[in-house]
Amino acid sequence: DWYCGNYQTISGQAAMLAGFAFNFITAPMPKDQENTLLEFIYFYCVCAAMGAELGVIVISSYLSVWAPSLALRGKRGATDLHKACDTLRDYQALVFSCFMCGWVIYFIA
Repeated sequence: DWYCGNYQTISGQAAMLAGFAFNFITAPMPKDQENTLLEFIYFYCVCAAMGAELGVIVISSYLSVWAPSLALRGKRGATDLHKACDTLRDYQALVFSCFMCGWVIYFIA
């Protein structure tokens, strides 16, 4: 339950950051300056941040549903329970890394 709670919390935060990044994409660019390289870097950073956060949302949502289901309905009993907990533990570093990368890139943009 602790891992699922962490995944649900980070998924909510990632959704909020992805929404902010989407707001950055839809913001109008100033027309008085024509700096294509700067605009490219800006949009690249915003899209990378949004992509990382959407990846976090997908993985977190999947694991939050899959692991409890396997733990409760697994055919091999305690083996499936341990597999579910081990999988949640193993993916936690990946999900947190993607979340932090998206967060840093968001603030760079």
